[in-house]
Amino acid sequence: MALAPLDSITVMLAPVALVTTSAVLLAGTLGAYGAFASRIFDLRRERDRIMTGPDGEILGADSVTPADRQRLVQIDSQVETSLSRSRLMKNAAVILYCAILVLVVAVILIGIADSAASLTLAYVALALVLCGAVALLAAVLLSVGFLFGSAGTAKGEAGRERG
Repeated sequence: MALAPLDSITVMLAPVALVTTSAVLLAGTLGAYGAFASRIFDLRRERDRIMTGPDGEILGADSVTPADRQRLVQIDSQVETSLSRSRLMKNAAVILYCAILVLVVAVILIGIADSAASLTLAYVALALVLCGAVALLAAVLLSVGFLFGSAGTAKGEAGRERG
């Protein structure tokens, strides 16, 4: 038996709320990803500046001051850490894009299932909503793991600067 049109729209609200949640999380994730990309670019530019002589020649690591050599080691470490973090953010963003896609397809399928009065399509739509919710959860867990890792790395960097 088909739902009344307003009932069908009401049923579609849960996955639409998940799409909205995913989109908000995606915006934050892409912002973090962009910040890491910018940080990596700045660090590499600083490295190039240190490794360039007064006449534009490329210097070897043994040709720079001891302070610059130490800074190069720090830059290399920070670039590696930032690349690792940016990969996590990229993976979270891809998962969120997939969650949004699956949830939008589920919303469309809910409307089709209602119009066709198809219980089979309704169950497929339910399965898609559940898959989208699981993908959203996976992205959130990945982001939380990233935040815990960032806190530990920041604490380690602060200790290295003091020591």
